[in-house]
Amino acid sequence: MKVKKEYSKEERRNQILTYLRNHETVHRTKLMEQFSITKATLSTDLKALKALGNPIETVSCGVIRLAIPNTKPFESVSESPSDCIREILATISGKTIRQWLILYLLNQSTAPLSRNRLEREYSTIVLGDENSPAFLHCAFQKALHALVESGFVEYLRHNNERPHDTYRLSTQAPVIWTINSTVLEQFYEKQILYHQTTPVQLTFKNFERKVDFFINNGISQSETPYYTHGRSNLLPVEEKQILIQLQMQPYQTNQLHVCFRSGKGDVESVLFCTGLCVYSMDKNHFYLLGETSGKKIILRMDRILSFKPTEETNYIYRSQEYQQIYDEMFSISIDDPVHVRIRFQRIYWIEKKVELLKSMRKKATLTSTEKELIYEDTIRGLQDFAGYLRRFGRSVIVDEPADLKEKMIFSAQRTISRYEEILYLYKKENSTTNEF
Repeated sequence: MKVKKEYSKEERRNQILTYLRNHETVHRTKLMEQFSITKATLSTDLKALKALGNPIETVSCGVIRLAIPNTKPFESVSESPSDCIREILATISGKTIRQWLILYLLNQSTAPLSRNRLEREYSTIVLGDENSPAFLHCAFQKALHALVESGFVEYLRHNNERPHDTYRLSTQAPVIWTINSTVLEQFYEKQILYHQTTPVQLTFKNFERKVDFFINNGISQSETPYYTHGRSNLLPVEEKQILIQLQMQPYQTNQLHVCFRSGKGDVESVLFCTGLCVYSMDKNHFYLLGETSGKKIILRMDRILSFKPTEETNYIYRSQEYQQIYDEMFSISIDDPVHVRIRFQRIYWIEKKVELLKSMRKKATLTSTEKELIYEDTIRGLQDFAGYLRRFGRSVIVDEPADLKEKMIFSAQRTISRYEEILYLYKKENSTTNEF
């Protein structure tokens, strides 16, 4: 039986959502008949409901359902959400929400969108009784212009290939995450614990500023300035852009065609299977660990030129083998693991420093005697480990492996030779001065 009552757009969409909740599955034709709407209108309604976080999925040809039956996801901003969601939204500026929504719509699309189509999809979500079409159009134009000016959105002029001006996300755009109302309410309930000591409104205002700070890639748009510190600030802009490009790729599930510059400066292209993405604080670089043609390789992020996804499956991402490699790495290295046995004299600050090292290594053991601390571990990257041990000076003695002993001896001899060279030049300079 068809619904004879005339519904507004928002009312109809909520009725469709209610219908889906009350039926395990439903054919699209049934919904079209039930609400006297066309196929195009139904598609628009379903897309708008999905954009609001409702898990609508296609079961088979023309048959749809809610992925999680009998749940109550956040239906619409213009409806009457629970008090907690209303309070959260009240603390976030309209400008931030409008810009986020445009980024979200572009992120959902696999191709650039024309201005008209982007505005249509935008309007189907935010339209409410309190917003006139003129206000919506003006607010949309300002938000889109701000995103283009910020560099998050690229404006593509029309040409022979593109009959209309279009827009797409740039590589500088922030990564988009979506959460449903259940997660948001859980977050709110945890914040209520602070009601007696901290005004909840200030808590959410602080949260909104941090979200705003993140959306703008570290450029604060609020009156309160934010500062970051630490070595991550030194990461080159080019490397950050490559990271953003990587986040837009399905590298966790698919192999990638990666074009990169080798250490010798040659440009190479390989079919790459990602095992891990790792950041080294000592070297201040991100690295991709993985395989190409069955051979393990390391790609430094700032040497990567481009990514291109493939249909080939990635079976090794965060596999047990690569988790073990990560646990064994002392630095960025895929060298074979080596067992080390080191003795440290118990002098000065040595004990606390060795205990700290042991706490950061999963396979390390530490045995204590009256005069010594005996450290044992399985390590990849002996060269960097040797550099670390040099910080302990004469208090460290390498028992095994022999290769590590040789590296320590070579380093000590090189340091002595350098001092001898400096001493020779100093004596020569003084003797020349005394002659005069």
